[in-house]
Amino acid sequence: MSKPLIEVPERIVYCADVIARYGDRIVLIERLGRIRGLALPGGRQDPGETLTTTATREFREETNLDLIIECVLGMRGEAGRDPRGRNISCIFLGTAHGHPHGNPGESEVILFDLKTFKEHKHRFAFDHASILKEYWNLLLS
Repeated sequence: MSKPLIEVPERIVYCADVIARYGDRIVLIERLGRIRGLALPGGRQDPGETLTTTATREFREETNLDLIIECVLGMRGEAGRDPRGRNISCIFLGTAHGHPHGNPGESEVILFDLKTFKEHKHRFAFDHASILKEYWNLLLS
């Protein structure tokens, strides 16, 4: 089979994911759709939107909580981190306020105690367990 004349570049989608404290817990969602598991709230950037705006919008849509962004933990963009395609994600850290609730049939809000991380790390979707491990190690240092 011959090679194509023009290589089509892989489509890259920019995203924002959020690690937010809610009291002494971390806000997660339990994904109930096609890709199941615990996940950081977040999602894809809309055209013309900054990643900061993406983070606060997606966080609110998925948790019904307001977010105060404090800083950025880093970026993730390894191939294979998301089975839906090549996503590059900015990981924001912040504090959440309000009354949490998920989206019926899509997700539930989980207020997660990081002290139980080791016993739940197998339940995470995408690469979110490794992101939380990085955050946890940062807290312990």
